Amino acid sequence: MDAASKRKLSTHNALFLEHENDVARRLSGREVRQPHMMFADFDKDALTTTMLLEYMLGNTDYSIWSLHNIVVVQDKKRRFYPVAYDFDLSGMVNTPYAAPDERLPLKHVTDRLYRGPCRTVDEFNAAAEPFRAHKAEMMAVIDSVAELTVVHRKEMKEYLDSFFRRIATPDTIKKAFVDGCPSTRSRV
Repeated sequence: MDAASKRKLSTHNALFLEHENDVARRLSGREVRQPHMMFADFDKDALTTTMLLEYMLGNTDYSIWSLHNIVVVQDKKRRFYPVAYDFDLSGMVNTPYAAPDERLPLKHVTDRLYRGPCRTVDEFNAAAEPFRAHKAEMMAVIDSVAELTVVHRKEMKEYLDSFFRRIATPDTIKKAFVDGCPSTRSRV
C-alpha cells in the first residue's frame, strides 16, 4: 500500500520471523551469540530433535559452528538449545534457485543428509516419536495452503512421507541414522 495515497499497489505473500530475543524469552532463556560450539555443548535431546527437523526438511544450509541459520538459546540452568530457521534452500521447499553446498555429497537439494551427532537407535526412536505423533497435522498443513499447486502439494507430501518411512521403526531408524554415522563428527 502506498503510504501517502493509501492506494493498494499489489498483494504479495509474506513471511514474518519471530525476533531472536522473543524466541529466547518464549523458551525462558536468552540468546547467546557463541560461535564454534560443539555438539557436546548442547542439550542432547534438543540437539537431536533439531537435527531430525533439519533432516526431515532436507535442509543442509545451516551451521551451529558458525551460527548460520541457527540461533542458540541458553536457559536459566545454563543449558544450550539450537533453534533452526531459514529453510528456503531445503528439499521440502525445493525453490528453483536452491542447490546443495558443493562441499556436501549431495547431487540435488531434495537429497537428504543427516549432519547431526551419532545416537543410539533408542535415542533416535525417542526423538522421532513427537514427529510421528504429529504426522497427520503436518500433512494437513500442506493441504491447507491454498496457494500451493496440486503438483507442489503432492511433491511436499511425498517428501515428508519419505522421512516418516525412515523413522517408522527401530530397523528403519538404524538403517537411516545409525549405520554409517561418523562417530568422529562433533560439530556442524
